[in-house]
Amino acid sequence: MIDADVLRAMAAAGASIEVIIAAVEADAAKEQARRDAKRENNAERQRRFKAKRKGKTPSNAGNALPGVTPPNDIYSNPPVSSDEETTAAPKSKSPAKPEGVSAQTWADFQSHRKAIKAPASETALAAIQREATAAGWTMEAALAEVVARGWRGFKAEWVRDSTGPPGKPAEPASFLAHLVEKDRQRQQVSPA
Repeated sequence: MIDADVLRAMAAAGASIEVIIAAVEADAAKEQARRDAKRENNAERQRRFKAKRKGKTPSNAGNALPGVTPPNDIYSNPPVSSDEETTAAPKSKSPAKPEGVSAQTWADFQSHRKAIKAPASETALAAIQREATAAGWTMEAALAEVVARGWRGFKAEWVRDSTGPPGKPAEPASFLAHLVEKDRQRQQVSPA
């Protein structure tokens, strides 16, 4: 835009009012063309952004030069050769509820695994079943213990020193023998 000092200089140099008005109108037209170009550029940029967001990116949207396609180099994905490779692997579904486990315990176990971001899998259930059998526990009791204690899994050695699975009374003699053995081991490790 022409500033006031330029207009004063033109008037002092003897320019007629028509010449000054023509200069101002030319400058205003130039400024309007600049604004229109900027609006058009912004509209094109927004169109590309919206298309990219919708997953409909034009072929040359990211290129500096229009109509130029980047070469297929080592950084691009290779072409897929068969239909089997194009189909995505199905998401693994939660395994079926094991026999002998109540619906409530199974639902609690599944929500617990989800909360700790460890999906329930056939492999995890097989490991829990194997360890529960080794400890003499039912799968129902093992899963309930996993949920109650906030465990990620189940190990027989974790419950070996306990009084047994829920619902099974402890044998007082074996529990007492266990305490005596623990005390004896503690005394051997740390001499007094």
